[in-house]
Amino acid sequence: MQYRNIVGLAVVFCVLAAGMVSANSYTVPATGYDSTDTLGALDLWNDYHVSAASGKKISYSFAVQGSGTIKVLFVKGSTFTLNSQYLVVYSRDTPTTSYSGTFSVGSDDGTQFTIVVTSDLTQNVTYTAKITVADTPVTDYLLGAGILVGIIVVVVIIGAFLRGRKKKASQAPSHAPQQHIPPPPAR
Repeated sequence: MQYRNIVGLAVVFCVLAAGMVSANSYTVPATGYDSTDTLGALDLWNDYHVSAASGKKISYSFAVQGSGTIKVLFVKGSTFTLNSQYLVVYSRDTPTTSYSGTFSVGSDDGTQFTIVVTSDLTQNVTYTAKITVADTPVTDYLLGAGILVGIIVVVVIIGAFLRGRKKKASQAPSHAPQQHIPPPPAR
């Protein structure tokens, strides 16, 4: 009887341990990644390892083919575990049929990133995956500079307007009611 319990526990442990690892781990080449992949019914996730230096943009999109839903998590670093922290703004942690995002790599972000695809379903989910790493376009820098200049111009205009109103208010004649003071009686 005790032998059966040990064997049963060992089988349960093996089944659980098999499901605790990534189904497939992909390294995204510098030329990009474009493929149709499958997340197996017993697998927790597929992960995509991306290398990108500061000043690069990582663009990614995933779309379910057929039935099912996925979640997409964007993580700084080259490893993902169940305790990893993902970047909420660049992730979708609720079930969806498609998701895409773009992450601009800053100087303090590191150079290694992991994109994780997972699902709550207990069925195979087939999806397309497209990941590219490219230089940040000059137009992005110009747009950022344009927005900054626009904000400065608006602040200067508002400041000038408020100063003008204040100056006008200090120069305006007083509208206080005037009292008529009769001349003193003649003697």
